[in-house]
Amino acid sequence: MHCRALLILALVELALPAALTPPATACTSFMLETDEGLYFAHSLNHGGLDEVNGGVYINPRGLWKRGYDMPTMMGETPDAGPTLIWQARYGSVTFSPLGRENPDGGMNEAGLFIFEKGYDPVYSTDPTLPVLFQMQWMQYQLDTYSTVEEVVANADRIALDGWGWHYFVADATGDAAIIDYVDGKAEVYRGESLPYPICCNSNYEYALGFLSQHEGFGGDIPIEQNFDETPRFIYGAKLLVEHEDEEPAQYCLDMLDGMSMYVRWAVVFDLERSTVHFRTDVNREDRSFSFSPADFEQDAGTLMFDVNAAGAGDVRSMFEPYDADIEAEFLADVLNLFMEDEAKAAAAGEAHAARLEYVDLAELYEIEGAWTGTVTVSVQGEEKSLSVALNLEESGGVYTGTIDGEAFGKQLPLHNIAFRGGLLAFTSRDPESGELIRYQLYQRGTELKGGAWTWDWRNRKTASITLTRG
Repeated sequence: MHCRALLILALVELALPAALTPPATACTSFMLETDEGLYFAHSLNHGGLDEVNGGVYINPRGLWKRGYDMPTMMGETPDAGPTLIWQARYGSVTFSPLGRENPDGGMNEAGLFIFEKGYDPVYSTDPTLPVLFQMQWMQYQLDTYSTVEEVVANADRIALDGWGWHYFVADATGDAAIIDYVDGKAEVYRGESLPYPICCNSNYEYALGFLSQHEGFGGDIPIEQNFDETPRFIYGAKLLVEHEDEEPAQYCLDMLDGMSMYVRWAVVFDLERSTVHFRTDVNREDRSFSFSPADFEQDAGTLMFDVNAAGAGDVRSMFEPYDADIEAEFLADVLNLFMEDEAKAAAAGEAHAARLEYVDLAELYEIEGAWTGTVTVSVQGEEKSLSVALNLEESGGVYTGTIDGEAFGKQLPLHNIAFRGGLLAFTSRDPESGELIRYQLYQRGTELKGGAWTWDWRNRKTASITLTRG
């Protein structure tokens, strides 16, 4: 299985001036709610490619993951170790043009669905946050969370890097959201601000305002099939509300085809029946497979399937065990186009394949005990590093702890301690002012790194923290 085409495109988009970049993608995601259940749909579109190769992956729960940023993955910078460590709480099904752990999107066993659409974000550059390559960030959501509420609540806790995307998220309760990143912060459309659960490549608020000028949505402009960006959204919204008795999965696939000229992949998740339907422009046959909790057992291992493979109907028996050699060879071929150095490209490909190996990181993941280090703060415009000590205990899944050192004056109890997905969060109170201080630390190998922020965002004070065990 090879997925070189889209990775080449992504790298070219990053490396070339705007005038030389290939045509932009025109992806779509939406949620259709029917009497038969919920259906989540996505199309990967591109007018600049005749086809997009890639894979479908069944990813087990319980496996340990090592985070990476984009320069590390591409072999542009030395690997300084994982940017974050976590253990997958949920198994998932993903569709990826860039190999395992780099999905275009997917759904986990709890019913959380996430996919990307091309957009123009500004990701956070906060140095106190862990960084994940944006495709792996989507895998992290599927590994760690089960609801839109959880994803939205944690959308600002990790800095993304990569190119321009925004994200459509939905879950088994019928909740849905669009997450944009504006000036480094998550901007979320959800609930009343997301009356039609459909996302294309434009600003949702702008598209919604234009929709209100059209027939059936408060205006008098006729709605016609149109592949331009915002009109495409309007046509999709019309199709979404017009669904009646048509078979839902087939209706979703046809709806995706009807919204773009360049649908390379069309994917539909039938939540109620735990079934995935898909077709591609290479293989227009409708294919499907179902999954059960047993498919996500850790011992089952990762399975993969060529998204463009020949066949029709149920393809579950055609999935094969994940092959790291294919992944390493594929990435080496792509990187060599830019490095023009086969040895360096091969080394980068092998390094990334090794980075994805399933290694038990439980020992590194343990946060109980004593941690010591420094907290760096700005005092009258001057950076000062002060000693800090953190102590954590766990009993029955409940954490307690204290923090003290030069920066605090006395030992302070910790409150609201939460540890999930490799992110440790807690609060304490300033001993003098009583002001609430919020902390987030993350595991990077043998270190805990992160920051602290005062609660008042108008007069926010920040500090960076680095700790080592003992």
